[in-house]
Amino acid sequence: MAAALVVALAARVAAADGGAGHARALVDLDDAMACLPLDDGAFAVATGGGLALVDRDGGVRSLTALDGLPDTRVRALALDGGALWVGTETGAARVELGRDLRVSRTLAVGDTAVHAVLATASGVYLGTWGAGLFRLAAPDAPPELVPTSSPARHIAALAEHGGSVYAAYADGPVARLEHGTLTPVAETPSHGQSLVSVVHPGGPAELVLGDLEGLFRVADVATPFAPLDARGLAASGDRLFVATFGAGLESGSASGALHREHGVPRFTRGVAVRGEDRCVATTEGAFVARGGGGWHKLALGGLPSNDVTVIEAHGDRVAVGTFDHGGAIVEGGAVVPVAGLEPTEAVNALAWQGEGAAAALWLGTAHGLVRVAPDGNLHRLRAADGLPSSMVRAIVVRPDGRLLVGTDEGGAVVQGDKVSMLAPKPKGWVPLASPMHATWALAVSPDGTTWIGTMAGLYMSQSDGRYRRLAVATGDLRDDWVTALAVRGQDVLVGTYAGGVTRLHVSGATVEHVHMDGGCINPAGLTLVGDRLYAATMEGLLVRPVDEVDARWERVANATPGRDVTSVRAVGDALWVASRRGIGVR
Repeated sequence: MAAALVVALAARVAAADGGAGHARALVDLDDAMACLPLDDGAFAVATGGGLALVDRDGGVRSLTALDGLPDTRVRALALDGGALWVGTETGAARVELGRDLRVSRTLAVGDTAVHAVLATASGVYLGTWGAGLFRLAAPDAPPELVPTSSPARHIAALAEHGGSVYAAYADGPVARLEHGTLTPVAETPSHGQSLVSVVHPGGPAELVLGDLEGLFRVADVATPFAPLDARGLAASGDRLFVATFGAGLESGSASGALHREHGVPRFTRGVAVRGEDRCVATTEGAFVARGGGGWHKLALGGLPSNDVTVIEAHGDRVAVGTFDHGGAIVEGGAVVPVAGLEPTEAVNALAWQGEGAAAALWLGTAHGLVRVAPDGNLHRLRAADGLPSSMVRAIVVRPDGRLLVGTDEGGAVVQGDKVSMLAPKPKGWVPLASPMHATWALAVSPDGTTWIGTMAGLYMSQSDGRYRRLAVATGDLRDDWVTALAVRGQDVLVGTYAGGVTRLHVSGATVEHVHMDGGCINPAGLTLVGDRLYAATMEGLLVRPVDEVDARWERVANATPGRDVTSVRAVGDALWVASRRGIGVR
């Protein structure tokens, strides 16, 4: 690979326990939500790509939903003796620390996310995002819903102060646990984000609330003292640490001025202190400071984002497109970001063009069609360059080397810098009048037939240059929104948004159809591997024999870190399964 592209980040591949068929995860561990110092200089990091444990020497172990977590996106952490309680997007888990990192218990509490966890002498408290506060009297005890007189339900933070448990709500005032019931504290802000108890030498402790409107001292009433968007709070003695969203990490005496800590990014989500070790979770990764030293970033790395939209293989190179952070190439255990894209570029489609190391990579993005040359140089085509629209949804490389491109306003053929419409514009054409606008899928049959999947049905090219429409109205499809296409000889597998999969068989002018069900098929979500058809759906990965008419779809368990599967590709002997929580390799 060219030197311009080789700025590799080490790919963290979490190996699962289990046996044959169990997937391993390729995720983004730099999407840090919370962090916690552990013993011997180790750190735990809650991320959008799972739970990461980093030892003092930099070794990383990680857990995702493939390893037993309720969900791969981890929100909160709390140390409880030799174990760690983890709050995730769909429940909580107890993780046993030690040589064998493992999940020993999972809990679904109110069928919702757990955004706050607090371990106390009286039990473990789980603050949920919508179902209130739960208490575990012991590690193996059932969760009990804590009674409340507060109308709020979305708990953002928990703290122990003065022998009582306090809860900060995103949709209501702070509440204190009194006589077994959560009771609102009068005249406190109603959109809290963080809580901490600060101990003053020689004086009483005080409760500090981090709110969207700033920092508040909470007693009988709440008194503001700093205008910060405080997402996380931590205290060491009377020293206060404030993780802000936009102003980085601030610290100082809780009774004095706060100052910016250098070496930490601007957008932070959480902070924790234990002894002389500190850590802060940011949108750019986890940063730590040991023994009072300076800040440095933990080497976690991985994908540019966990929200993966599409993958495409070229030999042992796998291109990865994401919804919010551009693309990357995975090769030889390294993740190489595609340099030169917008920081929050959305990639909808991928295609390789050419052979071997000379192959170029094409990306269909929300801001045009991008060609990445083997030397890493980028060239972008937009609507101003002739594309029907800059929103590119699909790309296919024809056998003659030309590119078929699907956009929100129709299809195009690209050869070099020359762009021509896939279907000529009728006289008086306007974008919304085109029968082929919003092109989401493209395919080419061995005989040269071009297939165009749109929100208004499927179009097939004919020998006279015209296009034939196949749709619900013609009886050929169960849904007109075509999201995915796969070709097998003279058969075309058509995936739709709400009507499952239909197999079309073309024989001359005759098109026969067989409806195969399959749920809601995601864009580019159909893949043929041998005689088996895989479907990427919002409810998981499905598979069935393609030739058996009466066969049923089977759900593939533990295929990927997330339930919403977006893309499936065979890479050598492995199956790569992309999702909104990262990639599973099995």
